[in-house]
Amino acid sequence: MIAIAIFGIVGIVCIQTYLMVIKQVKSVSDMEKVIIVANSKIEELKTEEEIEEKSGIFPEPFENYEWELKLSNKTIQDTEIGIVFTPFTLEIKWNGNSYSVISPFVKSEKEK
Repeated sequence: MIAIAIFGIVGIVCIQTYLMVIKQVKSVSDMEKVIIVANSKIEELKTEEEIEEKSGIFPEPFENYEWELKLSNKTIQDTEIGIVFTPFTLEIKWNGNSYSVISPFVKSEKEK
């Protein structure tokens, strides 16, 4: 009887630990996806001549993720090579969560 009780307690502890690990694995997987979509959007924004959209939804299979671009009011000038950089914050939202990335290079233009 005592052995069955001990076995039951150990079983409950093992199940709780297993469920906690599964939850953590899902959380890490979600963050990996967010970092992937954030990096892809940053690279896309760097290549655009003029930024027309300031927010949107990612295409499949990431349609549950929304993005919003917030440009800084300040610019950084490199007078040596004549390029102007505009810092920005890219915010990714999904399932009530959010993740922000700050980058110094959204748009580069040659000075005229």
